[in-house]
Amino acid sequence: MSAAAIATAGAANKEESAVETEKEISPTAPVHFVITSFGPFRGVAVNPTQTLLERFRARECWPTVLVETSAEAARAAVEDIYNTHRPLLKDRTVVVLHLGVNYKGRMFQIERCAFNDATFRVPDQKGLQPQNECIISKDACEHGKCFNTTLDVNRLCEDLKARGEPVVVSTDPGRFVCNYIYCLSLDSCLEENRQSGEGSQRIHSLFIHVPPFNVIPEERQFDLICRVIDHVKAVI
Repeated sequence: MSAAAIATAGAANKEESAVETEKEISPTAPVHFVITSFGPFRGVAVNPTQTLLERFRARECWPTVLVETSAEAARAAVEDIYNTHRPLLKDRTVVVLHLGVNYKGRMFQIERCAFNDATFRVPDQKGLQPQNECIISKDACEHGKCFNTTLDVNRLCEDLKARGEPVVVSTDPGRFVCNYIYCLSLDSCLEENRQSGEGSQRIHSLFIHVPPFNVIPEERQFDLICRVIDHVKAVI
């Protein structure tokens, strides 16, 4: 292929990519995503979800939030995300997609739920190590209460399995900071949807645990997260 042809092809690919990106972040797009991930924590010096987040950030397609692996940072991040994106709920659906690593995992875990229980097996990055404490302290929110995502995780899992992805639906997100942020996010979804009107589901939250890159390579993990986004956009 000549240099001119290569340049033309490169320009075409760049233009096509730009069109796709522009379409995804259009102010009138019906579904808006916010993607979060965590940094390092005890036992995990390099968090693969941070690498995945950086790839989405490079594409500039959706807002991304890197969260320190601590209860304090998780609470602040959820509060900021929901406050910032509340105005979008008037004419769009918002999906808050949280990513975390299961450093012992062998496949992708789509988390169905989170629990109102902070029992950290190790201290978080602020040195906090709660045991059997409530994440959310308010009426009708007892210790251990289960919060479920409003998305159909069974349907999502079956779609991904049909594409050959090693994925399962999980009902145990642990009790560390992954569960902590998911619990706060699911509770915020309930409150926002309740205020939007009876039966309204204008905002959703989902958590996906990924394994280390030496179990499933980075490229395949990134492709799966993209497929998750495409599936959710198609069914909402």
